[in-house]
Amino acid sequence: MKRFTKVLAVILLTLAVIVAAGCKKPNDPNDPNNGGNNGGNGGNNGGGGDPTPTVPTEEGMYLGIIGFNEHLYQKDISWLSSSTKPTFDAFIENLHPDIGTGLYYADYTALKLLQAYPEPPKLTKVAMVTFTDGNDNVSISNSELDPEGYGSTSEYLAALNYKIMSERIHGQEVNAYTIGLRGNDFDMTEFSTNLRMLASSPSNAFEVTNMTEALQRFKEIAEALHSSTTTVNLKLKLPGGYNDGQTIRFTFDNPSSAGNSSKYIEATYKRGTDVRRLENISYHGFSDGAHNMTSISQTGAYYWFEFVNLTYPNNMAISQSDIDRLQLWKQTTMNWQHETEFVPGSSSEVTEEKSSALIMLVLDCTTSLGDDFESMKVSAKRFVETLVTSSGSGNGGGNGGGNGGSNEPPEGIINGKFSVSASQKVYFSKGNLQYQASTSTWCFASHQYDYIGNDNANISQTNSGWIDLFGWGTSNFAHGANNYQPYSTSQNYNDYMAYGAATANLNDQTGLADWGVNAISNGGNQTRVWRTLTKDEWVYLLQSRNTSSGLRYAKAEVAGKNGLVILPDNWSNSTYTLNNTNINSATYSDNVISSSNWSALEAAGAVFLPTAGSRAGTSVSGAGANGYYWTSSCQSPTYAYLLNFNDANLTPNQGDFRYYGQSVRVVCEVE
Repeated sequence: MKRFTKVLAVILLTLAVIVAAGCKKPNDPNDPNNGGNNGGNGGNNGGGGDPTPTVPTEEGMYLGIIGFNEHLYQKDISWLSSSTKPTFDAFIENLHPDIGTGLYYADYTALKLLQAYPEPPKLTKVAMVTFTDGNDNVSISNSELDPEGYGSTSEYLAALNYKIMSERIHGQEVNAYTIGLRGNDFDMTEFSTNLRMLASSPSNAFEVTNMTEALQRFKEIAEALHSSTTTVNLKLKLPGGYNDGQTIRFTFDNPSSAGNSSKYIEATYKRGTDVRRLENISYHGFSDGAHNMTSISQTGAYYWFEFVNLTYPNNMAISQSDIDRLQLWKQTTMNWQHETEFVPGSSSEVTEEKSSALIMLVLDCTTSLGDDFESMKVSAKRFVETLVTSSGSGNGGGNGGGNGGSNEPPEGIINGKFSVSASQKVYFSKGNLQYQASTSTWCFASHQYDYIGNDNANISQTNSGWIDLFGWGTSNFAHGANNYQPYSTSQNYNDYMAYGAATANLNDQTGLADWGVNAISNGGNQTRVWRTLTKDEWVYLLQSRNTSSGLRYAKAEVAGKNGLVILPDNWSNSTYTLNNTNINSATYSDNVISSSNWSALEAAGAVFLPTAGSRAGTSVSGAGANGYYWTSSCQSPTYAYLLNFNDANLTPNQGDFRYYGQSVRVVCEVE
C-alpha cells in the first residue's frame, strides 16, 4: 500500500475503528499479535477473540479495536472506562507496522463484531471509525479474507457499502467514518472511492494531509460520539430584580462585548407574582429550543431556569469548555452591560443523562505510513482518551481542577520530574501549546521539537490552521483584559493586563488568565490541570536546583531544530553525554542529537524547548534562532517576564512587551 497524504475517518453509529498492527515478540502478553492476548489474533482470519462476550450491564462506551496489514489483530469489544483504558492503550502501543493492506476484511470483521456483541443498556449509537493511508491489496487473496467469495475488490467494496447503509445492529443504524492520509503514488480515484463507500455519508469521509489534521479528526469524531450518547441540561440562575421586559443575553464564547458573540442565547425577562419567565428566546450557534420558559425554582432573590438538551446545530451536546466561558449581559439604552456577579459554577448547574454506544476502531498498520505510524498510535490513544474523559466513565471525569481526583499524572506529560522550588516538583507537557481558532481547540505539539514558525502570521479568529505564539494572558477566558483571545494581534501592551490590573500575574485571582486553565485535547482534556511557570520557578529550575548528575540544561540541535534541553532531577550521565552543560553562552552546535537518539533522552525524562521565534502583530521573526517562553509573572504595567535564549545567551527572567506573541510550555504538579 502506498503512503496517503490524507486521513480516512469512518465513524459508524457503532463506532468501529480498525487499527492496523504489526508483529511483536510472540510471547509478549501485551502483543496484539499474540493469540494469548485478550482479543489477540493468531492468524489472518481474526481468530482468537472471546466467543462469549460478557453481557453488558452499564450505560457507557463499548469499544473494540482492529489493526490490519496483511494480518488482522483485534481487541474484542468491552466497556471503556478510566479503569479499563490502560488495556486499550497497551493494545495500541504494541501495534507495529507490516506489509499488505487488508482494509476491506478489517471493516468486514468490525461489522461482524458489532453484530455479535450483546446489546448494552440504552444503546443509541453504533459506529465504525476507519483510518487508512492506502488501497486494499490483500482482502481477496483467499477464502479466509474473502469469506463471502466476492472475488473482486469492487464487489467486496460494494458489499461493505451495502452493509453499512442497510444493516441495523440492535435496531440502530451504523454510522461509519473514514479518515484517509493519502500519498501521490497510487490510484487516487480508488482511494477517494474507498473513503466515500466505507463512510455512511459523504460528510463522514475525511481526507487529511498530515497527522496533525488526523489527530483533530479523531478528536472531533470522539467528541461527537460522546455527545450523541449524552443529554446535557443547563440550569442558570438569574436575579429576580430585573425590570419587566429587560433583554438579556447568555454568551458562551468569551466575547469582548455581547455584540461580538457568535454563540449565545437571548431572551426577554418577564416578571410574575411568584415566578419569573423568559420569553422570545432565540438561539445563536445552538439548535433551536424552547422559546418561552418559566423559572423552575427560587433561591432567595434568585430564580433558576433550565435549558433541556442544549446542543449545537450538528446535534452535539454543549461542551463543558463553552459552559466554563458562560457570561451574562443585559441590554441598556447604549450597549450591553456585563453582569460580573454571574459566575459559571455558582450561577449554573449541569446535569447529564447517559446512554450507550458500540464502537469499533479500525487502524491501518502498514509500513507505508513510515514515520507517521507512531503519530497514528498517538491519535488512536487520544481518541480513546477523549471517549473516556468526555464520558466521565469510571473513576475519572469531573470538571474541577487537578487530575480528576486521581494521583496519576495526566495524559500529555514528559515522564521526568523537575524541581521548581525547594518543595515543589512538576511534569512538563510533551510539546509547546498550540491553538486552532476555527474550532477553539487547544493541543500540545506532536513532538517536543515541533513548532509552527512563519505560519503564525496567518493568525485570525477564523484561521483553520494552528498557531503557537501568544500574547501574554491570552487564555481565551474573559478575565478582564481587553485582549484575552489567543488570536489577538493588538500591539498595545495595555490590552494584555491580566484581570484588567496593571501588575497582576496570570495565576492571581481566578487563574483564568493562565493558558493552563483550558482543556487540552491531548493533555487530559480537562480544565485546570496545567499551569504556566512563574519567573522565580524558571530561575530556580535553570540556575539553582540540585540534580543527581549536577546537570540542569544544555543547548542543542534536536532532529534538526535548535533549542534548549532541560534535564530531570534524576538524570543519569550514562543515558547520553551532553557537552557544555549549565553554560548560558553555549551554542546549539555543541550538541547535535538525532531524532532516534532524542527518543532515548525523552524516555529518560528530558525536555526540549525549540526556538519557535516571536510574533509582533502578524509579523514573525527569529524562528529557528531564538526561544521566547512566557512566564506567568508580571514585571511592570508594560512588561511580563519570559525565558529567552539564543545561540550566545540564556536569560530566565527577561522582561518583554506583553503584546508579543511568544511560546508557551505548561506544566502540571507532581502529586
